[in-house]
Amino acid sequence: MGKADLALRLRINEYTYVRVVAQTNDGQLYMDSGFTRAGGGCTEPPLFLKLKEAKARIGQMKFKARTGAGEGDLAFAHLLISHPNITGMQLDQRTRAFIPAHYVTKIVVRFNDEHILTAEKDISISEDPSFRFLFKPQTGSTITAEMTDSKGQHFTHEFEADGAIAVLDP
Repeated sequence: MGKADLALRLRINEYTYVRVVAQTNDGQLYMDSGFTRAGGGCTEPPLFLKLKEAKARIGQMKFKARTGAGEGDLAFAHLLISHPNITGMQLDQRTRAFIPAHYVTKIVVRFNDEHILTAEKDISISEDPSFRFLFKPQTGSTITAEMTDSKGQHFTHEFEADGAIAVLDP
């Protein structure tokens, strides 16, 4: 495509550097980093009812895409994944015990079976993670999103990706 852009949300517990490593199609590796100021993101306890609802939605995905006015323009895509992403450091407010870790470990996105991105994650990924990226839509094209979590659950969803559209998982 000649252009790459990725945006996502992270959960960060303290002032720290965040590093991103990208590998291009030809195998070259690029790294960038930035300092961020944050605090408390990994240990805030989820509300019990909210956690119960979040666990029921695990693996659901939404996909939206928007293109420019011209044919062949790049599409701005937004993939949302339902998952509570429990770090294992949050206390259950009723029992005072730690809530067992359960978080997204890997996201793979493909466009017409061609790799767009892979994100290998740990407890730092936010609740209900969101990924934004670019792709060039074609008639009859599909986006396939795969998610695996720390308990071995695996979910795959396929979305139509024709032109300027907004698609939700059925």
